Amino acid sequence: MLKCFVMTLPWHIFTPIAFFVSYVCCFVFFNTLISIALNGTDLKVLPEVNVDPEGNFNDEYWIYLNGVSVG
Repeated sequence: MLKCFVMTLPWHIFTPIAFFVSYVCCFVFFNTLISIALNGTDLKVLPEVNVDPEGNFNDEYWIYLNGVSVG
């Protein structure tokens, strides 16, 4: 769905700004509705596995950049 949205953006060079803004707002609105219908409204991020219960790696520091861990 996002691919179709991005592919239609160049056509909006020839349309008025109000049409472009309403197009983007409608896309975000319907995309949000579909996301809520598929995923629900609850956001739960809970660890499922206890990785290091003994604390063997307490001296390591990790940095997360764009979802990638670097250590």
